[in-house]
Amino acid sequence: MAKGFDAYFTAKTISSLVDGGHLAISRMVVELQDSSCDTLSQPTGVDSLQFINSRGESMLFAPSPYGDDTLLMQIDGGPSKTLLQNVNNIEFSYPTNADKSGCLVTMKMTIFSTFNGEDVATLPISSAVYLYVGQGV
Repeated sequence: MAKGFDAYFTAKTISSLVDGGHLAISRMVVELQDSSCDTLSQPTGVDSLQFINSRGESMLFAPSPYGDDTLLMQIDGGPSKTLLQNVNNIEFSYPTNADKSGCLVTMKMTIFSTFNGEDVATLPISSAVYLYVGQGV
């Protein structure tokens, strides 16, 4: 019976993990769709992405500087908001020499969960969005 309970709670934990990861990626895609390729930058390397949206706001996605496996979102230098916890790795990529029409921005992250102090799952989640030059700005 204990194995049944463990299996149930493990499945529930993994389901919540996947839902949270997809929600975070969806939020990043929505925010990026309101920006332009020519406003993209990576202030701290491939683990961060900064851009200007159509409202003129500076958006930043980056890991927490405290090493607590948290992905943060910041608008116009204001307080950081937690977008997702339990993020092992995040990587953003896009061509720095976008052609006249646009660029493809890819987002890849690895998320994890623990149950009873042990790693239950480590899952990759990724997405991509195509941005046009001058779009939204």
